Amino acid sequence: MKSIPIEHPIPVDGPSRKLLKRLWDKGYVSWVVGGAVRDHLLGLAPKDLDWVTDCPTDVLESVFPEALPVGRNFGVFLIPKEGGGVLELATFRKDGPYLDHRHPVSVAIGTAEEDALRRDFSINAIYYDPKTQRIIDYVGGIEDLLHHKVLRAIGSPEARFQEDALRILRAIRFSAKLNLRIEERTMRDLTHSLKLLKKLSGERIREELLKALGSKQGALACRKYFELGIVAHLFGPDLTSPEVAFTDAEVWLESADEVQIFSLFFSSLARKGGLSAIQSVSDRMKLSRSVAQKLSQWVMSLPKLVEVFEMRTSNLIRWVREDDFERFLPVAKSFLHQASGDVMPVQFLSAVLTQEKSQASKPRIDFKGEDLVSLGFQPGPLFKDILTVIEDQILEGKICTKDEAYDFVMRTFGDS
Repeated sequence: MKSIPIEHPIPVDGPSRKLLKRLWDKGYVSWVVGGAVRDHLLGLAPKDLDWVTDCPTDVLESVFPEALPVGRNFGVFLIPKEGGGVLELATFRKDGPYLDHRHPVSVAIGTAEEDALRRDFSINAIYYDPKTQRIIDYVGGIEDLLHHKVLRAIGSPEARFQEDALRILRAIRFSAKLNLRIEERTMRDLTHSLKLLKKLSGERIREELLKALGSKQGALACRKYFELGIVAHLFGPDLTSPEVAFTDAEVWLESADEVQIFSLFFSSLARKGGLSAIQSVSDRMKLSRSVAQKLSQWVMSLPKLVEVFEMRTSNLIRWVREDDFERFLPVAKSFLHQASGDVMPVQFLSAVLTQEKSQASKPRIDFKGEDLVSLGFQPGPLFKDILTVIEDQILEGKICTKDEAYDFVMRTFGDS
């Protein structure tokens, strides 16, 4: 074990410190562990603090009678803080065997070292003691993080991935986000464990991919997922390779929403499998109906980008009038930037959209089937074709009034 003083303490708010002092006064420790410690050591702003303690569960409940035992079997409690919010506190634990590749069959109170040894990667098993302002490291996480720049599974990598296959996806996310090389044995066992990905639920896959792909390192994570065959194991043979490589991090979508991220990630499905493959991906990740529909719409639209300069004006206007088209444009730009470097089609579509917005306040000619009936046409298959032709003429500025529309119909279709 290494215990190292830290020059810049991790900030702990007053209400949390007041609660933790109850444990300190009784001789127990309460440490921060995981991502907050890791990120702080890298000079990044830590987010939520995950707290662990050596205080036994029954004693903890007496120290914090107000605590909510949200995961008592795992020693996890939520303690209301003065002024609002909660402090999440868990006991050090050691896990029994994992039979379902996700949950241990048993959990027991353990030591700090046993708690560290059950975690996934060394960089996520570093502790911080705010009372002494020291870093505690049982597994060499500090060396891996700050000196070797390596991502290493704790203990047997194969065992860690067997316990929970989500760690395969997490390894790629941490490697990309923190610019870490995956240690040789960890990488070997990772690639040998890919078949376990089929055991992951769609919800867990979706949330992990969004974390990895929704950041400025998303392009690197995307490339690694494909290069290692992870995407094919998750979603099938239609995704053995991406439509474009996304080697340039500058063209990836940072802080994008779910549909934008997945439209880029699954862009190859426009040519490999089409709508049925997109629906299969959506079902696998348990996407909502609205997200799945928008994903299908946007992915299938990507190949049209190279055709915009040859498209009829009416078709262009119909396209830019689609719901959320403005949100689609960053996806289109990133896709074209990586595919060919030529983003002029997106610039052109943006200009069409701007022009269309400027015309939005002007009254639009609304020509419907009832107008055809008033001209003596009988409802039938021809109706749709005539209405489409009329709409084309209106969108292209060739018909500007309802009377002109009536006149065009009689001249063009009067003998039909």
